[in-house]
Amino acid sequence: MRGKNEPGLCERSWGYEVRAVESGLVLVDRKLWGVGYGAAALAGSGGILAVGTFVALGASPGADAAAEVPIHLGLGAILLAAGGLFYRVYRHRRDRPESELAGTLVVDTEDGALKDKAGLVLARLEDVRVFARADFAWTRGVAEVVCLRWPGGRRVVFRSTSRTRIASVVAALADAGL
Repeated sequence: MRGKNEPGLCERSWGYEVRAVESGLVLVDRKLWGVGYGAAALAGSGGILAVGTFVALGASPGADAAAEVPIHLGLGAILLAAGGLFYRVYRHRRDRPESELAGTLVVDTEDGALKDKAGLVLARLEDVRVFARADFAWTRGVAEVVCLRWPGGRRVVFRSTSRTRIASVVAALADAGL
């Protein structure tokens, strides 16, 4: 993963990147949000289960608690291992070069078009609408998302808990003609 002070980088958050280029903006989605969410949930649950097992064993020494220890520790180990696998996927996606990513959009101000990575025109910039809204699906309203909508398509292009980052991305998109 490249540094925060990378040339052309406007904003970066949760696997989404907004970059300024000569002809407009590049909107990158590394697809990290779901994988990172799963890694944290699985590893956290496994850690709590494993630590809780030792706490329960220490609080009530006896045959009753000792019978359940292997089951709880085994489940904790399985959850921790699954969280570790999710983290490996997260690191792999985070460290991939931008040229290998499929979810990249280009706001081309010279041609006045929204394009995909291959250069296929998805919509004219006049037809693209930008809106920011609370993300109730994943974060119950803690985070906000910036979405682009055009005839025949819609895409989340940025997600963050920082309102200043959201405002910065919306302003960058407005400066690009959206």
